[in-house]
Amino acid sequence: MATKLGTMIREAREAKGMTKEELGEAMGISASTVGQIERGEIKRPPMRRIEGAAKALRVAKARLIEAGDIPKPKTKEKASSAKKPAKKKKPAKKKKAPKRAPSMSKKKRGQEAKARRAKR
Repeated sequence: MATKLGTMIREAREAKGMTKEELGEAMGISASTVGQIERGEIKRPPMRRIEGAAKALRVAKARLIEAGDIPKPKTKEKASSAKKPAKKKKPAKKKKAPKRAPSMSKKKRGQEAKARRAKR
């Protein structure tokens, strides 16, 4: 079942005389993905795809967002009067002491272990 967004994109594409391949190239996706959006198989495409469709079809991005029932992109808000709650600090993790010197090679450790066994 086609969505409002898909129907709007299809109608705008056909009005401009564009093929799915041409629109897909302009949006940076394949023609089959354009078809999936038009048919409503992809109900909420990423914002960058909507922006690409709006630019290629010369349609207002806001109209596509409203038709697709897509959340509007977050904008940076200026300092508000309400303060954010303070984050709780996690307790610091204890560092484990190394079991052996990191500079000692595996071969050297093996030789030292062999020497200790020989002394017993």
